[in-house]
Amino acid sequence: MKYYIGWVNGVGKWSIISSLLDYPNTFHYQGSSILMKKLWLPEGDYKNLRALERKYKDDMFEEAIWEILTGIEQSADPKAMHLFDAHYLNLVEWNIFNACNQQIISNMDCLVLVTADTKEVLTRIQKDVFRDRKLFTTQEFDPDIYTHYINQTTLTAKQLAQAYNKSFLEIRNPEWGLNQAVEQLMMYHKSQIK
Repeated sequence: MKYYIGWVNGVGKWSIISSLLDYPNTFHYQGSSILMKKLWLPEGDYKNLRALERKYKDDMFEEAIWEILTGIEQSADPKAMHLFDAHYLNLVEWNIFNACNQQIISNMDCLVLVTADTKEVLTRIQKDVFRDRKLFTTQEFDPDIYTHYINQTTLTAKQLAQAYNKSFLEIRNPEWGLNQAVEQLMMYHKSQIK
């Protein structure tokens, strides 16, 4: 099954995904890494990635994802868990824009929204303000803008699931609940592959 897993920076998607990778037949596809590889950029070269024109990046990302999806279809392992780690929306220099290709969304089996309390997410980001979260071009941080981004992302994910008639799973990832979040997705997956 193919899962599109997203929400916002700071929610802990990677913590959940890295735990899921301990399970057999689980594969991870991280959006920015896929794009950098396709563009022949070194891993982590967000400065040059940001400098490229958005339409070009979108086209290259779509092409790279279709290559992956074709490979998944050819492997035909119905019990495999394919985790597409990306965003529904992006926030760059205080502007919110669509970050997911809707044709790709239409090829997913389930849209997953990893959520946490807004205050928790803001606290996580403020704790590592010097880490490049691939989001901020300065160390300024506006909680009101980020809260709006969180709300818009949640709404967008739900609308996409409804528009494309996709299964939708919301997973809460509070600081104390990583194991519960992983188990929630694994239980859903097991229920779908019987």
